[in-house]
Amino acid sequence: MPFSISAGVGFIALFGVAVLNGIVLIGYFNDLEEAGIRHRIRRILRGTEVRLRPVLMTAAVASLGFLPMALSTGAGAEVQKPLATVVIGGLLSATALTLFVLPVLYSWQGGRKEKKLKPPGRKPKAFALGWLLLISLAWPGVVSAQSYREMSLREALDWAYAHHESFLLTQNQVEQAQYQARHAFTLEPLDVQFQFGNLNNAATDMSMALTQAFALPGFYRQKKTFFEAQTRAGMALMERQKNEMALAIKKAYFQWVFLREKADLLAARDSLLQQLLRVATLREQTGETSPLNTHRATLEVLQLKRQKAENQREMSVQEALLRQLLNHPDSLRPRLSRLPRPQEALLANSPQNHPDLLWFNHSIEVQQAQKAWFAAQRKPLLQAGYFNMREGGTFNRHVMLAGIRVPLGRSEARNAQENADRHALLLSQEKALRERILTQELEQWQEKMALNRQQRQYYEEEALPLARLIRDKTFESYRLGDLDYGQFAQSRQEVFEVENAYLRVLLDYQHLEAEAEYWQGIY
Repeated sequence: MPFSISAGVGFIALFGVAVLNGIVLIGYFNDLEEAGIRHRIRRILRGTEVRLRPVLMTAAVASLGFLPMALSTGAGAEVQKPLATVVIGGLLSATALTLFVLPVLYSWQGGRKEKKLKPPGRKPKAFALGWLLLISLAWPGVVSAQSYREMSLREALDWAYAHHESFLLTQNQVEQAQYQARHAFTLEPLDVQFQFGNLNNAATDMSMALTQAFALPGFYRQKKTFFEAQTRAGMALMERQKNEMALAIKKAYFQWVFLREKADLLAARDSLLQQLLRVATLREQTGETSPLNTHRATLEVLQLKRQKAENQREMSVQEALLRQLLNHPDSLRPRLSRLPRPQEALLANSPQNHPDLLWFNHSIEVQQAQKAWFAAQRKPLLQAGYFNMREGGTFNRHVMLAGIRVPLGRSEARNAQENADRHALLLSQEKALRERILTQELEQWQEKMALNRQQRQYYEEEALPLARLIRDKTFESYRLGDLDYGQFAQSRQEVFEVENAYLRVLLDYQHLEAEAEYWQGIY
């Protein structure tokens, strides 16, 4: 088909759609990078999967819109066909280039700006990357199973509060109590009686009676008070659940961060041991030392490999625990790469404002309100009514009725009232016991915090500076021959133990700080 003005217009439209699709894809790659996904290949796979539908929809709409022009045979078809053919054919090829070639170019360009997560010397080939993209488009579940979502601690807590089943259930209970409180005023059923027949004589008679019972005003007031107390108790229960959930999430979150920082520590040690193994091998080849040093270095490398594998398994366990606590469908990673260094710790001096005790207070209030409501149910009911009777079709009788319904004997409401009394007493005893336990746990927490403060001071002011000095000097001394292998290995092990112990102290501090927030109901 020869080039024409209409074909040129089609190329202009084609360029606009193709550039738009490329901007949509690359823009989402950049958004994923800002969201914390640093691995380039993972960004490409995830972004291509998510943006597949918008890219295909953009191309499909334009192609289907020009399809009647491409198939037309009437007057003016010689002008329409070049335009439609260029757009349809160009969009088919441009869509394939956007989904396959553009991510490859993005990967090559990004390789100049960021470190690769794969071992040195192994670069992703364009052909392999294209196949990965094809697999990701055909089976999105494969990619989604390998991707993960990075979350800050605040995001993790907010997600749990919004999606965990226990909070949703409690929220439904609170909303139900609020609804019942708004509709506390309910009337007794209206009693309607109708009679027709020979009531007083042979003539046909007819009568009708309407009767309505009313509770005293205090009954409806006590009923509303009870459901309002239930609402406050439900909200206190939600606060209690959030407080307990927050403590568990914070501990699991910081445990995962600790394992990640420990993995970095093990990786640094592995790098040093690899250098050590090369030096030992070189000395063995030159005859300076016996093969024993090489064997010992190899053994340490193997032991470190096992430690790294165990640490990775522990990280997987913590990830599963975090997903369970959050009720999250995706694989998760904490956004922090290292434990926060201690600031001034929160102080917890009294458990009086602990959510557990506040929940007990509201639960006791519910029982007291329920007792008052049951007492109101034992009071008489007022009745009012109207009676009309027609005898023989000639005489009407109009009668207004008024009465009272008095409960006699031991009613069900009285039994429920006594049961509410016993339940309130039981809750008071449980509250006193819980308060004693919280006071004892608080005293233990204060002792642990004081001990942790001493440990941090020791490591930060004495042990860590000395360990870093040894770390900087030992390898150079061993390389120059001033230390034998046994002295060097012992020194490096001591440095590692000090650094690992300090990480453990930092983890204990984060757990204690989470407990301090737990005592004060900060979640």
